[in-house]
Amino acid sequence: LGLIYVEGGNYALAQKHVMEAIRWNPLYANAYYLMGEIHSKRNGFAAAKKAYEQATRYGQFGNRKWVGLAHYRLASLEEMSGRVQWAQKNYQLAYYYSKEGIPGLKEKVSGLDLSDQTLKEIVASWVFERNYFRERGDELLGQKRYPEALRFYQAARMIAPNDAVS
Repeated sequence: LGLIYVEGGNYALAQKHVMEAIRWNPLYANAYYLMGEIHSKRNGFAAAKKAYEQATRYGQFGNRKWVGLAHYRLASLEEMSGRVQWAQKNYQLAYYYSKEGIPGLKEKVSGLDLSDQTLKEIVASWVFERNYFRERGDELLGQKRYPEALRFYQAARMIAPNDAVS
């Protein structure tokens, strides 16, 4: 529903539904992307940047195209603030996740290293590791937020299925 309300310009209702989706699944990268879009439309660029960052950090649990779009939007915000190196890295990540699906991306990545090895290294340095998800699960468990904690423990287990600690 959040997407429908964003496309219709009803950002208050969109935000309500996207927040509900995040409450049910705090790892839902697509919802964070939509939250970034909502904040961008309302000129809340700091909040948009934070939401896009969350979408990109949880990228392994989201739709590749939307994660690519989140990196593209984040790169645009970084570019506007003069952080060229971070913008370039996010453009490379947008390319990794969504090579053909983002208008204007080819121009942005022109001249950047798009080799498989480089892109995989950037992705590995960008996404959260197993320990983050386990520690966040512990934190949520301590707050008695059991369903959310469970999702973070499940994420840790998905990342490292053979690790007994996860």
